[in-house]
Amino acid sequence: MKNSPDQESRGWTNHDILRSDAIKYVFDYIRNIGISGSLIAGGDYLREHPEFFKAPAPLNDAFGWTIGGIGLALLVLNYAHASSKVDDLKLPKVISVLINFLINVLSMVVMILIALKK
Repeated sequence: MKNSPDQESRGWTNHDILRSDAIKYVFDYIRNIGISGSLIAGGDYLREHPEFFKAPAPLNDAFGWTIGGIGLALLVLNYAHASSKVDDLKLPKVISVLINFLINVLSMVVMILIALKK
């Protein structure tokens, strides 16, 4: 789709970041971080509270580690997908680096909060 001369003169506002699907990716990323963080926290809760899941202790641990591992794998996959989507937007280098930095910080904050929750 060709931009009109008026749109081309507006500078960075005609970049792909302002498309509705680009904004959708941002909200999808945040939602997916919440889902993966919930899985990690749920797995940890299951391991620490065996009375919640009335099964032998080794089974509680196995389910807890499995659910937490799935959550961690989803967090890493979500991070990789978000970084590749930012690269696909063909933004100016400064904006692209800034967005990737924010993605890194948000992912690290989630992992640190999970590690420090005890």
